[in-house]
Parts: sequence; C-alpha cells; structure tokens
Amino acid sequence: MEIRRRTYFPTAGEALLLPSGAITSPERYALFAQHSQMPRDLIKGSPLAATPIPARPEGGRWPAETNPAMFWHPLLWLPESLARPAVGEELDLWAVRVSMEITAATVFDAATGTWLDALSTVGLDSDDPAVQARVTAWLEGASDPDLDRVDLSDLFLDGGGSDEIAEQAAELYEILLPALWAVRANDLIAMVNEHTSYIEEDIPTLIADIRTVVWLAQGVMGDDIPGVEGEEPPAQLWARVLEDMQYWPQRTYQEILDGPVTSLVQSFYAIRQDYWVFVQALNSDTDEVEIDEVAEAV
Repeated sequence: MEIRRRTYFPTAGEALLLPSGAITSPERYALFAQHSQMPRDLIKGSPLAATPIPARPEGGRWPAETNPAMFWHPLLWLPESLARPAVGEELDLWAVRVSMEITAATVFDAATGTWLDALSTVGLDSDDPAVQARVTAWLEGASDPDLDRVDLSDLFLDGGGSDEIAEQAAELYEILLPALWAVRANDLIAMVNEHTSYIEEDIPTLIADIRTVVWLAQGVMGDDIPGVEGEEPPAQLWARVLEDMQYWPQRTYQEILDGPVTSLVQSFYAIRQDYWVFVQALNSDTDEVEIDEVAEAV
C-alpha cells in the first residue's frame, strides 16, 4: 500500500500556530475529543496551536477506549521526546515545539492541509474495519508486529529531540504569546460588534453572547496580560463584568452597552494596541526577529 496523506484540521493554507478565530481552539478541542474518544485529560489544548495535541501516557500505549479509527493520525505516534511536555516545560511551549517539529518533518503540510497517515507507513489501511479491530486488540495488550513497528522518529530531526528546534521554539514562543493576545483581542472586538449589531434589545441573548466573549478572553489570556499601572487589570475587569451580569436584566439595553460592554471592548482595544507590534514582528523579514525557515513555516 502507498503512503497516504489525509485531511483534518487545520485546513489547507492554515498554519499550525496562531489559529484564526477566537472560537477555533475550543471547537477543535471538542471535535478531537469526540473523534478520538480518549480521556479529556490526555488532550492538551493550547490557544497557540491550530490543533489539540494528545499527550501519550507514560508507558507508551493509549487507553483501550481510544477510537481505533483515529490511529491514522500521526499525533498519536509522536516520538517519545515529543509525546508529552518535558519535565518543567510549559504546555504552550510544548505545543510550539511539537508544531515546529511536525512541520519540519512534513508530517503536516500547511499548503495542502494534509497529515501523514501513520498506519500507511507499515502498509495498513486505517479505514479497514479489520485493521481497526487489530488496533483495539493491540490497545488491550495483544501483540501485533505491524503496529509495533510504526515508528515516525526517522522523519524528525534528531528523532524529534532537536536542541536546535527546541531553542527556536523558545525564541518563537516569546513572540507568539503576546502576538496571540493582540490577535485574539482583535477577534473579540469583532465578535462583540457582530453580536451587538443584530441583537434588538434582547438582553438575555446579549448576556449569553457577552458571557461567551468573556470566557474566551479568560481562556486565551487569563491572568497573563500585564496590567497598566493605575488601571484595573484586564482579568479583573472581565471577572467583574461576569459578576455584574446578574444585574443586567434590571437595566436598559443601552445602559448595558454604554457601561460594561463598552468597558469590555475598550480593554480589548488596549490589548490590541499594546501587543500588535508582536504580530508585526512575526511578519517581519528583518534581523530584529531571528526566526529561521522552520519557524516561519508554522
């Protein structure tokens, strides 16, 4: 059987890092959990990554309940050095490192949005029910010579443990994180504008929509955004907006827009203004940002 490539998210032309749209990461996390059927605590979602990355348990094999149809996906077959965050490694930094490694190895091709079918590398058809039954038996402890020899490590620089890429990932991470804040703030401004443009003084719908926006802000940026001296920290303002929602039904629609919603949007504008320089740095070809071709590819 020939080596196959398959489409999954991200889509063709989309990079593995800085996914488009604030809602993209949580939506894809939910889809990956549904498709893989693996325990949620093994699926690591990073707002920096365009796909969730499963962290293989110590000992090597995935839980028996994992969907055998997903074992075509190379993220389930990462080399040991990439299979989970290293001791002391932040989750987001691990996501950046894995994204750079799999792009450099062409395990994922951004131009076509295709992934290497890992089972095809040993001549197995991942769509064949008989092969999926073998995967299930293998997960439960049965011996399977073909599955035992699935090994993608030769595709990766230094078997996936490249010190060079690890250093580049750490450098890129320092730019990606504040760039993410700026891009997501821009997304959230657009979301608020979209929701408030069509809601005709429907306060319950406004509450639901703004609650989603605040949850997204907290999920992406949380307490990481530094506050400006003398001003309320963004995370504190967002928490206050959520708490204040219990009183919104007693207010007029316009009062809500002019008060808490305006404060919320202003916090997003301030973040976008403060950190957009990092978005520009990612797109810079100057020597001020030393990112090599591997980093630029993701």
